[in-house]
Amino acid sequence: MLRLPIIRLGAADRRFFDGKVSLDRCSTPGRGLNFVASSVALRRLGRELRGFRERTGRTQADVGAAIGRNQATLANWEVGKTRLSSPDLVALSLELKLEASEIDLLKRLHEESVKTNDWSGFNLSESVRPFVTMEAEASEISTFQQVLVPGLLQTEAYIRALLVAVIENASSAEIDSLVRLRMKRQQKLEDPRFHLHAIISELALMAQVGEPDEFTYQLETLTNHAQRANVTVQIVPASKSAHPGTQGSFSILRFEETAPLAYFDTPLDGNVVTNHRSTEFLAATFERLCEFALSPEKSVPVLRKALQGRKKGRSQ
Repeated sequence: MLRLPIIRLGAADRRFFDGKVSLDRCSTPGRGLNFVASSVALRRLGRELRGFRERTGRTQADVGAAIGRNQATLANWEVGKTRLSSPDLVALSLELKLEASEIDLLKRLHEESVKTNDWSGFNLSESVRPFVTMEAEASEISTFQQVLVPGLLQTEAYIRALLVAVIENASSAEIDSLVRLRMKRQQKLEDPRFHLHAIISELALMAQVGEPDEFTYQLETLTNHAQRANVTVQIVPASKSAHPGTQGSFSILRFEETAPLAYFDTPLDGNVVTNHRSTEFLAATFERLCEFALSPEKSVPVLRKALQGRKKGRSQ
């Protein structure tokens, strides 16, 4: 199993987030990315559990001790970091004296939380599967990328060239699997209820990835995506070297029924952010980037110009 799948290929600088963002981070340099994330249903389950517990006025430590668990375990359940077993769910329901309708709600959420999207055939590690699931369940993703085309808008050749460059000593079979994974994840764009808002530095339109013809096709694909009803693309002009996103790429995932989360990565690890104040900070940063970037209407001509420039250069 390949232990270093590339979920986002940003180059975020940790200094941008130090002191500003509270991280849910679990990684070991050299051992790949380990995302502390969970499905939407699991987070909803945790939220309901917390509400029922707080209604009784009892602490996590008190309830945990009553069912043979410690405070940390209860805390992880309530934020959706870890799954609880069916016996634990029964014990909590009895200890909190829940009504039948409340128990039914928890059982339904528990059943949904153990389901996963069909990622069979990709041999995903358990550290990566949760984030891929969260991405698939998001109703909206806002992403800023400094030097690369966003993952959901990349062509197959672009993806392959990036993976070959980034993952050392990967076999062709491993690369093929990761390419297929990314292409499958891009099916998300076919859902009209989903919206992708991508802010991209103009530098990404200049930094060739792959062969010349492949990169030209990437620009053409990006231009076409920018005109989709459920995709918004804004370009930050290369002349604006100082802007709110100068120090790091990041993404914000929003869901219909649970709080948003954010994600960014560094060369050594990936980080999922669930803290409310931290996600609000990143959301505000994204809004400021929207103001710095060209409008969607003005960004499409920039994409077309970059594409035509590539085609003209190839024909000469």
